[in-house]
Amino acid sequence: MAFIRQIEHADATGELKEFYDELAEIAGCVPNIVKLSSLKLPAMTAAQDLYQSVLYHESGLTMEEKEMVATVVSSINGCVYCVNHHGDALTDLTDDPQLTENIVSDFRKAAISDRAMRLLEFADKLTRRPMSMTAESVDILRDHGLTDEDVVDTVQLIAYFNYTSRLATGLGVDPEV
Repeated sequence: MAFIRQIEHADATGELKEFYDELAEIAGCVPNIVKLSSLKLPAMTAAQDLYQSVLYHESGLTMEEKEMVATVVSSINGCVYCVNHHGDALTDLTDDPQLTENIVSDFRKAAISDRAMRLLEFADKLTRRPMSMTAESVDILRDHGLTDEDVVDTVQLIAYFNYTSRLATGLGVDPEV
């Protein structure tokens, strides 16, 4: 249960209602993670724009890689809502529930490419020990075919899911029904 008051779609008015209507048309509903920020419309719309940008824009990262990163970061942060959402998306993409289970429980045991493993190790390091990041951390990604643009995409993705996990756990996101 959310720790704060939030505005439901049926109760929204004005710009918030317009935003909810547009999101519901695209996503089929207004996700509970979005409703957590309903009291602060500018932050909510900025976060949604960032979500669309980091997850769905064209990139040298595949959707499978992006969902793996999102799932690992969410798992490290203990965000059950985000793990469920992005773990389900990963399973939908790969048709491999065992892979998703391994990514959630211990990504190091997952049967994934070397490139994907380096991405997840990078995500783990940046999430758990941000002050330990070095140029060599980035060089490892370059050695596995990532461009500097891909590295920027990776860091933005990791940063976004660290933000979202904290929003969800700090404000008490309700699971989707």
